[in-house]
Formats: sequence, structure tokens, C-alpha cells
Amino acid sequence: MPLINPSSNTSQPFFSQANSSFNLLGVNEAFVGEWEDISTFASLSTMVRTDQLGTLNYQYSMDGIVVDRQFNIPITDLEEGTYNSSGPRARYFRVKYTNGPVAQTVFRLNCYYSPVVVDDAHSPVGQGVSSRSNSLVTRAVLFGKTPTNTYTPLKVAVDGTLPINLDPSALKQPVMLTNKYVTSEATEDQVVLSYTTTTAFSLHGFSMFVWDTMQSSSVVFGECSLESPPGKKLYTAQLSSLNQGTHSYTASVPLIFTANRTIRIVCSPSGPINEQTWQANLIGAA
Repeated sequence: MPLINPSSNTSQPFFSQANSSFNLLGVNEAFVGEWEDISTFASLSTMVRTDQLGTLNYQYSMDGIVVDRQFNIPITDLEEGTYNSSGPRARYFRVKYTNGPVAQTVFRLNCYYSPVVVDDAHSPVGQGVSSRSNSLVTRAVLFGKTPTNTYTPLKVAVDGTLPINLDPSALKQPVMLTNKYVTSEATEDQVVLSYTTTTAFSLHGFSMFVWDTMQSSSVVFGECSLESPPGKKLYTAQLSSLNQGTHSYTASVPLIFTANRTIRIVCSPSGPINEQTWQANLIGAA
């Protein structure tokens, strides 16, 4: 039976000499601590620093003889100490550390018991997070809503993946359209590109380009507009030499159009003009 009772004063953290060691371990050699009654403590923590790979075991026992539960913690960080904490899983606890295939030249293991729950995963807001930072482990169970308005846990495949059954008819196909239009007239709302939807359509964005090599370097070429239905402007922008005669619009949220809707991109050149070439591009999904 265990002979060690850590402390009768559990209002202070307790350093466990029986489960701490600085003695170097050889190839595949192990350090095994002693069973201690931790029933009056709220948490335990360890710090390990070594220069070789190894495995730290948290061992729990209900009688101090048989190992009833064990947690294996691989020690792979050979640059800094590895910190771990846990709550009491049974009345008695001890650590076991097994070194790997190379003898150690550094080994430092400390074990503490605390009267309060140790949660080292909290950090200041401005502190960066690295792969060595401790974190809280949470688990979630996914439920899905059935046609009868009840919820049931989602089933996973044998390999642990979550099967997804997509209805091909519900998948949208990308729509990418482009067209060029040449004009020498300074009239409004000349149609550069027109598209009539055949099903529900989501517009993601459009762009317009204009070329007029005869104009000066400080010219306003005109305006481009997105219309639907024809004549109703949803968006208008000016094209000039200041923006190299180009403009792009990306919808923060896709614009949704029902079937049988006409979407137009029109230009309104500023006159008088030489011959201009306008190009419109439209991107969406249907």
C-alpha cells in the first residue's frame, strides 16, 4: 500500500519529491515515482525538460497497487520544458517516465499538487499563441434536424469521416461571360453585355474596360452601369484615365436574381468621342 501522504495542509501547493527526479536515464530506461494519495487536491501538474525523446505517463490507481488509468504524454520538445496538468482521476497517483533509444544528458522532472484547479491555458489578450501554448480541449457532438423537426446525432463512416450526400440538382454552375462593344456615339446606356437568366442566378461581380487611344491623358471616358431590369441601374461607376479606363465590382454578398431576369452592363460614353472599345465581364453562378 502507498506509504506517502503528501500533506495534511492542503491550502498550499505541494511539491512531490517522490514523483520528481533529476537522475539521468539511459537507453530505454524508466523512472517510476511512488503512489501518493491526492484525494485532498484539486489538480496536479508536471514540468519535464530533457534532451532526448521520451514518454511521460500519468498513472492513477484506486488502491495504490494496480494501475487503473494511464495517460501517455509524448515528450518531443527538446528546447523548452514541457508542461502538463490534470485533475485527480483516482485516489492515488504517480508518474512514470520512459526514455527513448538515446541516453540523456539532461533530465529534469518536477511534480506539484495544488488545492485549486490549475488552468494554464489562459493568457493575456496581447500574447501571441504558438504551437507550444497550452490549450483547452473541447469536444462537440453534431446533431442534424430531420424533416419531422427532431434532432438526431450525425452518423460517421467506419473510417471516422462524415459522409455528405449532395443533391446534384442543387449545385450551382459557374457563369462567366464577356463581350466587346465598339462605338463612336456619345449616347447613354449602350448595351455592352446582356444576359437573361434561365434559373436562379447569383451575381458575384463584373468588370469593365475601355480603350480610346486618340484621347488625351486626362480624359473621362464615361460611365458603366449594371442594370436589371433594363433601365434600372443597380450600380454605376466612372471610367477615366485616372483609373486606366478600368473598373471592377465585387459583391460583398452575391446579388440574387430569379429566372427570366435580364441583366445588362451598359456604357454611357462622354462626348464628343473618337471610336471606343468597351469590354464587359460578368461572373456569377446558376
